[in-house]
Amino acid sequence: QERLLGLDVVGALSQLLDRLDWARPSTAQPPFERIHGPGCECNPESALRIQYLRLVHNLADREYDHGNAKHKLLSQAELESVEGFASF
Repeated sequence: QERLLGLDVVGALSQLLDRLDWARPSTAQPPFERIHGPGCECNPESALRIQYLRLVHNLADREYDHGNAKHKLLSQAELESVEGFASF
């Protein structure tokens, strides 16, 4: 994770966030069996979104990092807002 942070993984994740389509449901009819049962709506697009969210969560939730990765995930305006709340 340290190596990824050094390679600006946060910038890459930000670009990927903008490229992922979060609103459109999959229209492709998968040729495979539904792994979670008949009502399962899993597909490659939803799997990619889930893996993206897991990566962001694991990067931001490192216990020994003291919030450094979390701060890199925020924009300057978001960081100032959070720091404003911290002063209360």
